[in-house]
Amino acid sequence: QPFVSEPPKIRRLTPVECERLQGFPDEHTKYGKDGELISDTQRYKMCGNAVTTNVIQAVFERIFDERTF
Repeated sequence: QPFVSEPPKIRRLTPVECERLQGFPDEHTKYGKDGELISDTQRYKMCGNAVTTNVIQAVFERIFDERTF
């Protein structure tokens, strides 16, 4: 059996990975309306507050597909 001396390391997702999980294009949250760069902290917050519309759509499609009227 292999000997593991250290626990596996977990890394933080990048802002681009968070954007992709939410269905946004890459770098979607990188710049504000004024064209200035947005901090990674604020980018994480924006992605975390977003509604994942493709997931909600799939849930509602499943609900309405399974109903019989």
